[in-house]
Amino acid sequence: MPQSCGTVQVRSAFDPNNVTISSCSYSAPAGGVVAGSNGEMVVMVRNTNSAAATGTLAVLKDGQDYATQGFSVPASNSEQVRAAFTWPADAGDYNFSVEVRNVSQGASSYSLGLLSSLFGRSSTGGSDGGRSREARIERRGEAGPAARSRGARRGGGRNRSAVPDIY
Repeated sequence: MPQSCGTVQVRSAFDPNNVTISSCSYSAPAGGVVAGSNGEMVVMVRNTNSAAATGTLAVLKDGQDYATQGFSVPASNSEQVRAAFTWPADAGDYNFSVEVRNVSQGASSYSLGLLSSLFGRSSTGGSDGGRSREARIERRGEAGPAARSRGARRGGGRNRSAVPDIY
């Protein structure tokens, strides 16, 4: 008669919770975000699994879905993912956040986003690994204090490629 050695639980080596957001920011001209203009969230997605991961990056505006972008991150690596969208047509303050969804083990080793170095601070957010920041939308010619202070921190002038960090 066989001798029982006990029950062994075998888990998958891939864990979707090991795919997180390490930083995010948005592209903005020196004068601030203009209502109805093109926007882009720039997000660093980290995968600590021993296998590649694929999923969807969701951009939320005031907690509601606003834009999505597919991504793929190689095993034990980070990739920059860019999600393009149009800023709200109405001037005002909006809370934008990002999260990863529908994460699964992938076979590819490339990213749909553009490769670049990690910028800003690296940290993890809440249990969903999300990040959020309020974005102040200004009408053209109405650069408010948030836009002016951001321009001053970035050196002011006509630098239209400033990418402020979101923490």
